Amino acid sequence: MLLVSVLPVSVLLATAPRALALELDGVLSGFTLASWRDHDGTRLGRVSAIAQDTDGYLWLGTGIGLLRFDGLHFDAPDRFSAARLPSLDARAVLTASDGSIWVGFARGGGAHRLVNGAVDTAASLAVEGTVHAVAEDAMGRIWAGHDHGLSYFAGGRWHAIGRRDGLPAVRVLKVMALPDQSLWVGTVAGLYAVSGHHPRARAVSTPDVPVRDLVGDGSHLLVTHPEQGFVPLGLDTAARRTSRPSGRGAVLMRDRRGHLWVGRA
Repeated sequence: MLLVSVLPVSVLLATAPRALALELDGVLSGFTLASWRDHDGTRLGRVSAIAQDTDGYLWLGTGIGLLRFDGLHFDAPDRFSAARLPSLDARAVLTASDGSIWVGFARGGGAHRLVNGAVDTAASLAVEGTVHAVAEDAMGRIWAGHDHGLSYFAGGRWHAIGRRDGLPAVRVLKVMALPDQSLWVGTVAGLYAVSGHHPRARAVSTPDVPVRDLVGDGSHLLVTHPEQGFVPLGLDTAARRTSRPSGRGAVLMRDRRGHLWVGRA
């Protein structure tokens, strides 16, 4: 699925090569494109994040807040539950393994957990600026990347990862956890790997530009840079580039069927 600026939700489904919809110099090829625009009078604006829950619904972080998409309609949580979330730009969305929904907001809206149609205030993260990313690691910890760095929720409270843990005070744009217990953190200063029960971060050699978004399959990462587009990386110690960057993208998500969703602002 691909989100495009006029709205922003389109789908990339694997097909025969002659059905090529995007030309990304070998990084992405052989896809057909379906797209949706504003529905039911709802102006979606910018789509910054996409996640899929166990029921198959897509949850979108948009310029008007968190929305749920059922394939036809876009609905805010207060249309089908008692949840009340900030009416702010939602920048990050996670569907956690316990079925809860985590969402991060811009403009000081923080991060919040939605459980059975209610907001779990005990799990809310108060932070100035924007929460750009949320992710769950193999240990069940919830990570939030924001303008002031990286935090994780465990044991009923939030913990900060800082310079003493190997991560400088930089804006974190993306956090991705893989099944092998590795955690990858995209920042304005490049890519970091975080590991351990008591988390430690290490810098990974990447092009010296911000890492805006990434997806991975355990052996490779597909990284997006604001100016360079898509860059594939191998998950070895050098994390070398495997082809020339091309294409333009902002948001990446792989769904349960292996379809890649790309959002553009």
